[in-house]
Amino acid sequence: MTLFFRVTKSLCFVWSFAFLTSCSGFRKIAYDWADVYMMRNINETFDLTSAQEKLLDLRIAEIAKWHRKEELKNYDLFLEEFEKKVGDGINREEIAWAQTEVNKFVKSVAFRVAPVAGEFLVTLSDDQLLHLEKSNAKRNKQREKKLTFTDKKWLQESGKDLQGHLKFWVGNVTFNQMKLVDGYVSSTRKFSELKLEHSKKTQAEFISILKLKISPKEWEEKIYSWMTEPEKRWSEEYKKEKAQNEQKAIDLILALDQSLSTAQRQDFLQEIKKLKSDIDTLAHKN
Repeated sequence: MTLFFRVTKSLCFVWSFAFLTSCSGFRKIAYDWADVYMMRNINETFDLTSAQEKLLDLRIAEIAKWHRKEELKNYDLFLEEFEKKVGDGINREEIAWAQTEVNKFVKSVAFRVAPVAGEFLVTLSDDQLLHLEKSNAKRNKQREKKLTFTDKKWLQESGKDLQGHLKFWVGNVTFNQMKLVDGYVSSTRKFSELKLEHSKKTQAEFISILKLKISPKEWEEKIYSWMTEPEKRWSEEYKKEKAQNEQKAIDLILALDQSLSTAQRQDFLQEIKKLKSDIDTLAHKN
């Protein structure tokens, strides 16, 4: 995945992560500051000029305003239906439904991000392309270092966030539930190696297209396609491993769901209610 693709696509999720991984107070702050987070990421990637900063500040503010006014109510409707579906447990069909709904959110954001990407990318200088290549190399090196970890350290580093999210949503976690998480994390190492290889490939492709100096409209079409149909750029090996990895993730969700105690499920449903309340508050904030 190219860095700019990663940055722009994260617009689709930055609000979701603010909601799903934090306490009520913090996620409201995170949502309100999402545009600042995005600008920092883009600047670190490209070393923006003042004119580019002014352009992106304006465009990202417009997207954020639209998201608050139009999209949050769709999140609320999604959560209302989700709560009904998972109240007595979740199954594969309901997970597939949730994935389909999330893909709709991605397409909705991509429709607004892609034109901004096209408008911005044609302004990049040769020096900024060099900065991008250096940024790619630095981040790839960090990922490569992680792949050299021992199995024990890999498990510790890769599993801590997932374990933390689980504790946030269901409260106290049992030893067997932690083992389920550890088993999944341990199985993802090969796919992480393939993800890095895929990232390097798409980074190189992205830079080569930048050097062709294509039009804003051509960039808009490419960015929208990359965000909504990323599978078109996957190798057969990557596609196969990704499908297997996603199946393992679904199996983990189902196993954890079946393992929840009555108290844990109530905690989970209560957090969904809090999330819905936060979304409603944010949607009506001027």
